[in-house]
Amino acid sequence: MERKVTITNNNIKMKKIIPILLSVFFFVLPHGDSQAQSLELITSVKKKRTRIDELLEEKPIYINGTSPNLIASRAIRNFSKDFKDATDVRWVLSDGGGYIVKFIYKGVACRADYDYKGYCLTSYKYYNEDKLPNEVRQLVKSTYFDFSIYRVAELFISDKTVYLVTLESNESWMKISVIDGEITVVENFRKT
Repeated sequence: MERKVTITNNNIKMKKIIPILLSVFFFVLPHGDSQAQSLELITSVKKKRTRIDELLEEKPIYINGTSPNLIASRAIRNFSKDFKDATDVRWVLSDGGGYIVKFIYKGVACRADYDYKGYCLTSYKYYNEDKLPNEVRQLVKSTYFDFSIYRVAELFISDKTVYLVTLESNESWMKISVIDGEITVVENFRKT
């Protein structure tokens, strides 16, 4: 004896609606007079879901993982040529439609920005005082002898090298830029 089971759209809709009705039942009925609390709870859940969706949109694109075809082949080619021995490579879509690559190169944390066509716009290196070129270190130390070099960001922009140096003293912090042997104070603030 065969038994026929038919599934209609109404059955499927009811299966989807039942969990929603149960959640409303558990949130609204026990609190009776506190509808405002229920609405706040629902609103906070919606906000958290929106934040999760935003985080998922920021998910990096990994060359060795998902969707490498979203990255311009010229960007991959240029990166591979410029940073041949890079490790821990992570590609991320930038807001401007290009790509940001974060990686380790020769033991130094780095970043490179590419436009949507795959051309490198800027590259950065982040390191401590010991990796700063001697002439730049001597210039900074002789000018700001009461400060110690806390951190360095080295930028390559349009065939120019810019050193952004963060300095620290007992009383204050200072950020300076060094371009072609000239120092400019970018920020200066006191410690509290």
